[in-house]
Amino acid sequence: MHAKIESIVTLVLAGLAACGGSASSDTAQTTPETADGGRTAGDAGKGTIAPFPDDATFTCTAPLPPLAPGLRPGVPVDYIELRGPAIEPGATNLDGGGPRLAAASTAGVPCATATEKDTCLASLREARAEGWQHTLCGPPLSETQFVVYTRGNTVGTAADVNALAALLAPIDTEEEARLVLLASRGVELRCLEGPARNGIRKNADGSYEIVATYGGCPSQRTRFKVETSGAISVLAEQDDGQSCQCGRRFDGLESGPSGGATAGVGAYLAEMAYLEAASVIAFRRFEGELRALGAPRSFLVRARAARADEIRHAAEMRRLARRFGGRTAPVHAAPSRTRTPYEIALENAVEGCVRETYGALVAAYQARTAAAPELRLAMRRIARDEAAHASLAHDVAAWLEPRLEAAERDAIGSARRAAVAALEEALATGAHPEVLRIAGLPGPDAARRLLASLADLTATSRAA
Repeated sequence: MHAKIESIVTLVLAGLAACGGSASSDTAQTTPETADGGRTAGDAGKGTIAPFPDDATFTCTAPLPPLAPGLRPGVPVDYIELRGPAIEPGATNLDGGGPRLAAASTAGVPCATATEKDTCLASLREARAEGWQHTLCGPPLSETQFVVYTRGNTVGTAADVNALAALLAPIDTEEEARLVLLASRGVELRCLEGPARNGIRKNADGSYEIVATYGGCPSQRTRFKVETSGAISVLAEQDDGQSCQCGRRFDGLESGPSGGATAGVGAYLAEMAYLEAASVIAFRRFEGELRALGAPRSFLVRARAARADEIRHAAEMRRLARRFGGRTAPVHAAPSRTRTPYEIALENAVEGCVRETYGALVAAYQARTAAAPELRLAMRRIARDEAAHASLAHDVAAWLEPRLEAAERDAIGSARRAAVAALEEALATGAHPEVLRIAGLPGPDAARRLLASLADLTATSRAA
């Protein structure tokens, strides 16, 4: 089942499915060779990533230096700190008991030249900002990183890439380039060796290039350029054709934003951000339920990886929603409860085997048709992640449903068909014209073709 889901997503991404999508203008997605000669996944072959010809000019030696000591603000400061969440022992950082803010790295002496030192230090301790997403821990949509600094009596923060660029410009150290990339794209440089290695280099014009592997598994590799102004561009992108892991609604989830596709791009992306954040909690609970059922360890590993992917998705959708004027909302949910195997299987069938599978197909379609380049790039990654989540759902169904009573299996089959019918009914509503164009959502005809692929997958799953 996994291979079949992946093959359909790959076909849509390649423009071979009968969906009528237009080709992307993104060089890394549409040509067999990238702008600087790097080979794409199709050239490298499934399961491998070919190195760029000049990979040897990039350096990356672990451990990388901490970020704060390498930051050089244009107007000097007394102290600078990268602040973010830290997991407290025993805390449940995804469903409650959130993280405390702590310094990830620091440089200088706090309030060193302040004339009102006690006031300055108190303000520094209490400094908070809604910054960029930290992808490793903490509750969705609240665990963020930001920069805080002191200059005389002033305590200031930089919580997005524009504020960072204004504070640090010109971007002229490796640490500044790494931090700007992290704040802008959520991508952290890590030193991974191999035929296609990660690394950073400085160009003759003062800009930096960073090659980073990310996206939840070592199959996504992108070459970024960071200008001295802080502007970032993608020079080339590679993947190995393999799928990573990553979304679903769950019992007890309170209603969030709705009707986004009919209201405009910002509202649509805000709704997506909410659902991606909800998926973080869903997968955490799903992992616990699978463990209690005695599921294979591989299922637990995949559910845990899916949760990490959804944290990343929520961060990216929140950033894009703001970019298009959307307002995101925190996730609210009732406390989890112990559920029967039938209830778990029913939710998995509807949310995983139907909705996540269809979501993977739609995201793959958007990766080809969205007018906004940043949305094409995001949907390309999300499509692969959601395909793997759908694969997990089908594998869990094949393992769990045979353990149920015949009447329960019949009820789940009916629920699957009803979920497909609900999607078909929703297609009649239609999307806002700018969502169709900018976000690349499929129109009625293309959506029906995608839904036909979903029905085929659902039928195959039941026959397996």
